[in-house]
Amino acid sequence: MFNIIKNIWKDNVFSTIAGGLILIFITSAFSKYSTDNYLTIFSDYWYLILMISLIAVAILLFLKLNKKNKAASSYEIIPLRGWKELFEREYENVIWIIRTPNSDIWDLYLMNQSKPEDLFVKNIPLCPQCKTEITERKILFKKYLWLCINCGFRNKTKLSLDFACENIQRIIRGEFRKFRFDEENKKL
Repeated sequence: MFNIIKNIWKDNVFSTIAGGLILIFITSAFSKYSTDNYLTIFSDYWYLILMISLIAVAILLFLKLNKKNKAASSYEIIPLRGWKELFEREYENVIWIIRTPNSDIWDLYLMNQSKPEDLFVKNIPLCPQCKTEITERKILFKKYLWLCINCGFRNKTKLSLDFACENIQRIIRGEFRKFRFDEENKKL
């Protein structure tokens, strides 16, 4: 309940108050000039620079706050026999599930012949506290807020869920290559 009230406050009330304050400042700044000659505003450079910068900041904030929040893509390729979860790995303070396509008949063969490209990361991570799937909200200055709707866990990061998923997949595949390389060198 508290999160709902906080989101309503942040999304609606804050933008209304900020817009009202900017409107009050703009009207008071323009009220010192007469209606018959608005060109006198250009003679006072201080007001002109301040007005242009305030309008630019207001437009940028409006565009940033009203931009649709990009959520992680829930669409993914599902193998014929589904996924086999191998293990979990923590990255950027959330839990990522590492998995491989399920192949009951060929498990023994694939264990010996597996490649790094056979490892995949589930594109939506889990909350480290309650194991609920994380949601993503884009916030100002190219940052993302990862939220758990169950326990309220929050993680502010510069990475989107999609980009973090790609990073952890590269890390896991690199560790697998290193492990295979070390195993082959031990045999020699």
